Amino acid sequence: NTVTVVAIVASTLVLRRVWQDVPTWMKGRARRREEEKDANDDLASPTAIIGKLQEMLEIVSCQCDEVTPDDLPWYKIYACFFTCAHMMEEIRRNNPDYRDSWFETGGRKTKEEEVQELPEMLDYADWAYEEDNFLLRDKLAKQSFILLRQDMATEPGRVGHYIAVSYKRKTVLVSLKGTSSFGDLLTDLLGKAVEHNLDAPFDEEYGLKPIRCHEGIFTAAKMMADDIQELIEHLFLPNGYKILLCGHSLGAGTACLLGIMLRSRVPELRENGNIRVVAFASPPVLNYDAAVACAPFATTVVNDTDVITRSSLGNVVIMNKLLLKVDQKLKEEGLSPDDYTKAKALFHDLMVYDEKTLMSCEEMDQFHAETQTNQDLKDEDNLYVPGKVIAIFEKTRKLHEGDEHASKTQRFKAVASDGGLRALRQIELRYEMMTDHLCDSYRVAINDLCNQTNA
Repeated sequence: NTVTVVAIVASTLVLRRVWQDVPTWMKGRARRREEEKDANDDLASPTAIIGKLQEMLEIVSCQCDEVTPDDLPWYKIYACFFTCAHMMEEIRRNNPDYRDSWFETGGRKTKEEEVQELPEMLDYADWAYEEDNFLLRDKLAKQSFILLRQDMATEPGRVGHYIAVSYKRKTVLVSLKGTSSFGDLLTDLLGKAVEHNLDAPFDEEYGLKPIRCHEGIFTAAKMMADDIQELIEHLFLPNGYKILLCGHSLGAGTACLLGIMLRSRVPELRENGNIRVVAFASPPVLNYDAAVACAPFATTVVNDTDVITRSSLGNVVIMNKLLLKVDQKLKEEGLSPDDYTKAKALFHDLMVYDEKTLMSCEEMDQFHAETQTNQDLKDEDNLYVPGKVIAIFEKTRKLHEGDEHASKTQRFKAVASDGGLRALRQIELRYEMMTDHLCDSYRVAINDLCNQTNA
């Protein structure tokens, strides 16, 4: 339920506070290394992993300290999270058009052909989680693919994947696995933005400007590029094959960065457009300009409130500002808890939804408009979902019309935009923010869209 999700997110903020309280000398030991390393280095060393995690936490702490008081106790943090989640749900229920406008005013309506291919592409991405080699071969065979390699890598800095080829389609499929192990989680957490200079441009207009990207996922993508580049360049491309990269979650972000690297390294991929990336639930992995420049060859699908697609430093800072505003509102209403007992009583009161909200719809809209306007899209620490973004969202308006049939069919709409879409520049504290990240949730939403176009 919503309580569980909010508790998890709040616990993350509390963990950040605990890290701040760790003595400086102890932090120094955690990051002491024999020599300096950059994002190209392997993450196999536990010392290197701890050091990089600390660097990332310090960046987050630095940004959040600008807006979060050091004396805000943990129970007030929890109270603000619960209150914020409750308030967002009340606004959503009382103003069905409000949330829909976040998507509708920021993108164009998707084309039928953009949607119809998504179920097949999602299958390819989802199959990367399949551990049974025989079952994977059988699934691929039904789509005219032959499995060449399956690697269920679990070490930090590497991503599990499979490679398949279709002689009928003249296509090589590389599908990259999402987060499913502790090593994958560490790769996800190494989210500091690092700068990388490409030897050749991946996009003509973007040129040779450096890219800034997610450190852990960049490392995974580089290892994949080093592994498969010669196979693609000297075997498949000379025989007229196209390259299709797919992935979900961590695999999606890796697929996008892998596509950039291969286009930069292999001129034929850049010149003939023989490479495509279709990604589902990618975390923010690129600076804004580079993310937009990926649109000709990369498509990222975002499902409704999926929190992973919004897990950027900029969104964390905005969320901190919102929590402070909620804390101030609680004080004005005489509801701010002074201890855990009062916080617990507040949690109980928040179990009931009504038409009265702590902040009005207009106040919330003004808050997000101001914070997003004041935040530089091109800040070097802010990363975005790459490529053309197909953002799917549940039609709040339909769910409040009382049409039982409408609540089960034609539930979703989709717009095409980029990573700067307003709806992706804020974190929605709802239970679905976790479940919307799952492949099954993506499949429900995509199938609903396809059924609408086929009707």
